[in-house]
Amino acid sequence: MAVGSVEELRGVLFKAYDGFGDKRLKDLERDAPFIVDDRGKGDLDAQGHLFLWFCQIWAQVEAPDRVRVTLRGGVPEGVAVAAWFQAHGAQHNNFGLGVVITPANVGDLEPLAKSFLAITKSRYEVKAYKFVVPRVAKSLRKLRDVLGHAWA
Repeated sequence: MAVGSVEELRGVLFKAYDGFGDKRLKDLERDAPFIVDDRGKGDLDAQGHLFLWFCQIWAQVEAPDRVRVTLRGGVPEGVAVAAWFQAHGAQHNNFGLGVVITPANVGDLEPLAKSFLAITKSRYEVKAYKFVVPRVAKSLRKLRDVLGHAWA
């Protein structure tokens, strides 16, 4: 099912992630990001804001064969993770750490997930990593599967 347009790819993500990040938006022609992490009510503080330790993962469709993935918030830090981002030309900006995913490198999300999981294979200082790291890996694998299927 190779997608042929931006709207088709947005439709795939819309279905897989239950809408855009802003749930009020429904028009697939809108250039809006998708929340691709597995956040839930338990990830919010009393004011309704995400806890600072939560690693947010966003996906924005830029072309039928190009999705910008941005991680922000409590992004787990590790040597293998930093090496992966450097090798893939990730860019830091005001919104977090962004990398472009295409049909050619969508499979590289698996090594990124494994790089995150490697953080907790040895001693680590940030106690929240016990919970954050597996969730980040799971979310990245789901995104890999969704995009891989769309681009197959």
